[in-house]
Amino acid sequence: MAQQVTKVDEHSTMSRNPWNITKMLTTSDLVVRGPGVLHEIMVQTNLTDAITISVYDSIASGTGKFLPPNNYLIAGATGFFTLSFGTEGVPFTLGLYISISVAGNGKAKYWVLYDN
Repeated sequence: MAQQVTKVDEHSTMSRNPWNITKMLTTSDLVVRGPGVLHEIMVQTNLTDAITISVYDSIASGTGKFLPPNNYLIAGATGFFTLSFGTEGVPFTLGLYISISVAGNGKAKYWVLYDN
């Protein structure tokens, strides 16, 4: 079951930290292979459809362990949203796989900030 997430901050900490950032992603994807630390996931909704994001310590879809151990449900009306995992972040060992689904076959964009 997905956990409803509330908006944690208005702006990403991207400009204040020397973390790696992915290109814009629109589908589930292997973000990085090997160990690292997840810091943020920035999501832009289509202002209509809800988004569910699952984060895995894995190099493949649907395998490995959840990071953190739950799913995130973001209301479509949110617009731009940042999932922040604190200054310490969440460590992963195998890789970082992000699974994203959008209700109603809608579209979403996201970026991932991480250390490796």
